[in-house]
Amino acid sequence: MSLAGGTLRRIGLDHNPLRRPIDRVEAWIVVAIVLSFLLIVPATVWLAGRTAYTTGLHNEQVERLHRYRVHAVLLADAGSDTVTDAPVRGAAPTRTGTTTGVRTPARWTSPDGSEHRGVVLADERARAGQWVAVWADTHGDLTDPPQQRVQTWVNSIAAGALAGVGALCLAGVIRLVVRRTLDARRMAQWEEAWWRFEPRWTGRS
Repeated sequence: MSLAGGTLRRIGLDHNPLRRPIDRVEAWIVVAIVLSFLLIVPATVWLAGRTAYTTGLHNEQVERLHRYRVHAVLLADAGSDTVTDAPVRGAAPTRTGTTTGVRTPARWTSPDGSEHRGVVLADERARAGQWVAVWADTHGDLTDPPQQRVQTWVNSIAAGALAGVGALCLAGVIRLVVRRTLDARRMAQWEEAWWRFEPRWTGRS
């Protein structure tokens, strides 16, 4: 049997006389679902990824315009912060090149010239009077660093992948609904045929 013939037999489009019309209808529906998936999914993945990438580029530009890297002067030795529930944001690479550290009280000047105090992350060896780089918004509040290009790429790839998975799940749901609907129809046809021919076998009128 040729490859084409084997493929047609597996999907139910061969010339098998035992196949019912409803079986062939199901086979054609499956073919339509597969072809639609092959045509629509790549476009959906590309569109979702492209949209996420464009949005990410916009976010990069906006955040770079409204977030500033400032120097926060430590008010105590690193690790001496006693406010355990205060959020720590604005972490930026310190002079040692790390974005991790211990909580330390500090003060900094916002772009508008106002002074602020809060908790920052500092190297555990840092002492009072030293500075660490942090990110602040136009009001001087600590914030996260601007979105980086690598994060934009990650977000766009994730969006495309999620769109592809969603399309695959949708195709699976459609296939399941079609199968159950046609199975119910097949059972009804089988029961109808049984009640038509059973009396001939049993002799009942």
